[in-house]
Amino acid sequence: KIRFSFMCNKIKLKLTLMFIYYKITKENFTRRYFYMLEVGMKLEVEKVVTENDTAAKAASGSVEVLATPIMIAWMEEASLHLAQKGLEEGLTTVGTEVNIKHLKGTLVGKTVKIVSVLKEIDRKKLIFDVEVFEDGVVVGTGTHTRFIIDPIKFYEKLKNTK
Repeated sequence: KIRFSFMCNKIKLKLTLMFIYYKITKENFTRRYFYMLEVGMKLEVEKVVTENDTAAKAASGSVEVLATPIMIAWMEEASLHLAQKGLEEGLTTVGTEVNIKHLKGTLVGKTVKIVSVLKEIDRKKLIFDVEVFEDGVVVGTGTHTRFIIDPIKFYEKLKNTK
């Protein structure tokens, strides 16, 4: 009976130590990589739609309006710049997921505002709410996910992958 009790206490202690180690490790990781990133951070960028930004030029359609792939690229770019403002030097992010709706066409010569808001931080995973506006009207909306990487380690891993 004493031996069983001792074993239970030993297991509880081991689990407690594992939890504390995990918590400390997670806090250190978070502090190291996200010390300047906060949920709610926002970046707004304005762009003028040119002929090079149209569906006809991007081979995604035949009309002279803002192409969906270009709009998505602008959303990703805004999110990249927002994340970069809060990362340590030497780190960057890569886009891994987009879930976007293109709601309205935008003519050449019009100015659009791209807004990216950091919605969630989960260790290295960053999730952004992204929107594009033309004259206050939503043109595109959705979410975009990026992961924090060390470019040197990233390239090494790619080179060593068969």
